[in-house]
Amino acid sequence: NVIFIGEVGVGKSSIINLILGVDNRATTSCDGAPCTTGFTPYDIALWGTTYRLWDTPGLHESSRFTLSAPPSERALKKFLREKYLAGEIDLVVYCSRAGKAHSSMTSPYKTFGKPIREFAAPLVIAVTDLENMQPAMDTWWVRNGRRLENLGLEFDGHACVT
Repeated sequence: NVIFIGEVGVGKSSIINLILGVDNRATTSCDGAPCTTGFTPYDIALWGTTYRLWDTPGLHESSRFTLSAPPSERALKKFLREKYLAGEIDLVVYCSRAGKAHSSMTSPYKTFGKPIREFAAPLVIAVTDLENMQPAMDTWWVRNGRRLENLGLEFDGHACVT
């Protein structure tokens, strides 16, 4: 079980389609609007092993003036708790759109990433929207990986994708 999490419009569904090798199996939006409304599994067999890829609704950027967690955050917490208790989390992919690594990434990481890494499964980051990164997509990680660590965001691996 590989679970993809991240804010609305960061490319979770697009990465799943890329892995599946099929366009539009997981519903996507060209304008970054929300399109995944539930926790949707997609199965793929690779090298004799079947993997279940979980597409999840996007998290909305929380307001510092809100006293309770947004519905999308509460639903993801419940889903992850159920999968954890059932022993059904093998990897979590934290998806983020390219740009500079910044402090706004710390809130979802503290809420989801850190507990996942500590108690449930490895956590990797997939950075999207890098088709114009020069000289190569991994340049983003070279430029920003240390900054993420300085913000307290630690990952077990990374992928830089379009």
